[in-house]
Amino acid sequence: MPYAVESAYAGAIGPDALKAFVQAAHDLGIAVILDVVYNHFGWQDLALWQYDGWYQTGVDRDGQPKDFGGIYFYQDGRYWTGYGDRPDYGRPEVRDYIAGNMRMWLQDYRIDGLRLDATSLIRNVYGDDNQANDLPDGRGCCGASTKRPTPASRGSSSSPKT
Repeated sequence: MPYAVESAYAGAIGPDALKAFVQAAHDLGIAVILDVVYNHFGWQDLALWQYDGWYQTGVDRDGQPKDFGGIYFYQDGRYWTGYGDRPDYGRPEVRDYIAGNMRMWLQDYRIDGLRLDATSLIRNVYGDDNQANDLPDGRGCCGASTKRPTPASRGSSSSPKT
């Protein structure tokens, strides 16, 4: 599944369980905000990790051998976030993947909003204010698809009360 609920957070139950939860919350007039993580992707259960079978072997920040995550991940010092490997935001495929994922949560699951985790690590290698560490490709990467769909575009007139 190219997009999925993290297995540790109800992914084993299946997507219908999350959709039912969101609908139940909406029925009670409660909006649902989903925490999403685009500053890194974990390799444990990620279909994109070495997706095409290619990867580069190198050394990590501590000088230890490392298998980098294939063409959709940075292959140099920009890979590191402290949490997992950073995708290469300069690749249109990565940007499209993130935008598509955002659309899926908002349209298919009817999530009311997204909280983007650690955005400083999307725009800057170390998440600091040092412009020398900026990731120009990360700036604006997640902003283009955050427009909330209207109830009509969702296929339902039911929406949470505000």
